[in-house]
Amino acid sequence: MRVLTDCKNDFEASIIVGRLESEGIKAIVMNKHINDIWPFNSLEYFAAVKVVVSEEDYDQAMTIISTNAPPIEPTPPEDSSDQNQF
Repeated sequence: MRVLTDCKNDFEASIIVGRLESEGIKAIVMNKHINDIWPFNSLEYFAAVKVVVSEEDYDQAMTIISTNAPPIEPTPPEDSSDQNQF
């Protein structure tokens, strides 16, 4: 296993793991509950929430998390002329 990235919290790590798993890469969150134990983490480097992947998947995982997700198309506003106005 190899550390892919350090995260600020388990929520951020879970998003990364979900993205990797959607591409077929197994990823694990280490120190997931560290913020519950030590909420004001002054030992960020040593006790950070970490995402780890296998050595074989490391390069592909780095490419995936380095690539921005496609932009979301905005939903056009509804036509206000169709709505009842009071």
